[in-house]
Amino acid sequence: MSDSQDPDVTRLLRDLTRELQVLRRELDSDRRRGSRRRQLSRFTSEVAIPSVILVLETNIRALKLLRRAIRLAEGREPRERRGTREDIQDRAEQLGSEALSRLDQTLATVQSSLEEGSADEEVGQLIDEARQLQSQISQQLDTERTVDEAQQPTDREAPSDPVAIDVDTELQTLKDNLDDGADENADDTPPGDDSGEPP
Repeated sequence: MSDSQDPDVTRLLRDLTRELQVLRRELDSDRRRGSRRRQLSRFTSEVAIPSVILVLETNIRALKLLRRAIRLAEGREPRERRGTREDIQDRAEQLGSEALSRLDQTLATVQSSLEEGSADEEVGQLIDEARQLQSQISQQLDTERTVDEAQQPTDREAPSDPVAIDVDTELQTLKDNLDDGADENADDTPPGDDSGEPP
């Protein structure tokens, strides 16, 4: 090779090295974005969706409380008795608002950290905090369900023991009672009564 070609080769090698470094940086940033997308997807499936389900369950409880309140207002007995209407309503509203505010705060923090491109540790910590929050809410609802189930009255309509009825004896008793009643009516009829029935 000649000396005139060496600077060109060196320059080409430098350009090639720079391009490879640029491509490597882009590839690394794409990998980071992909892991963030996977983390966001995992967060959505493991935390956000269960949290929404819990919020919906809280709303269902609030609607049941409303139904009980309507029954009380109409003068009917509610099916379940677990405290005053206001206490139950306040508790359901408080649980629902707390769950919603915590969920909103967590999702806003996750979204801002993903948009800002913060470290993956922050996203992991947020996901862990959201999981803890979700498990706390789930435990609280499970505890309330257990208490509710323990306080529900047993089915009053189901007989505890079947009663054996002797149909023939009952029919004979009814027949005897009717015969005795007919005899008493015949004795009570005055002699001059023209009821049209023979004495």
